[in-house]
Amino acid sequence: MTKDINYEEAINELKKILEEVQDPNIELQVLEEKMNRAKLLMELCKANLKALEDTIN
Repeated sequence: MTKDINYEEAINELKKILEEVQDPNIELQVLEEKMNRAKLLMELCKANLKALEDTIN
């Protein structure tokens, strides 16, 4: 599922996750799920940026 979204969508989802995890009442299991999703999204963004850098160089 993560591979099906582009860089901008990943960034927007990361922003949403950031807002959600700042809730002091978030359940630990939900927090863990959100953090795992954020990690995948960050890896996708990093790969996209690296691919762009490779095409420029």
